[in-house]
Amino acid sequence: MIKKLLVSSLLCYTIALGSYQEAFMEYLEQSGTKDLMTPNAEYIARIMGDLLPADANLTKAQRQKIYDIIANTTQATIAESMPQIQAVFAYYLSESDLREIISFYRTPVGKKLAANLMPMQEQTQKIVFNIMQKHLQTMTQQITQVLHSQPKDK
Repeated sequence: MIKKLLVSSLLCYTIALGSYQEAFMEYLEQSGTKDLMTPNAEYIARIMGDLLPADANLTKAQRQKIYDIIANTTQATIAESMPQIQAVFAYYLSESDLREIISFYRTPVGKKLAANLMPMQEQTQKIVFNIMQKHLQTMTQQITQVLHSQPKDK
């Protein structure tokens, strides 16, 4: 009897998990997040590839191979991260919550948000980066002062 109860509980859990996973994948699709992942992998590969020294005497084929390695590693990282990201979503949002969010993304304004999410994110990151640059020297000086100050009490 206990064995049947455990098996049925596990089956219900698996069905519920599958249902949540379907909702999560639909959320990624409707929100545009899924479409952002591949360009991000390519973007990361391009940025990291650009960090290679210009005088590294690499052929164009070698640079392309390195770019491909970085892109493939980034894509594998995203794929491997998905179950953990889904678990974070499941911790904060029920399947019902996800379905409501999906409904929003099906509206005209939801579609507009999904379509513009990446440019909005890039622009806001640039703003924060530029402002941080403005404060970086002062912050570094303040930290250096703290590190070089003599402790008065222990």
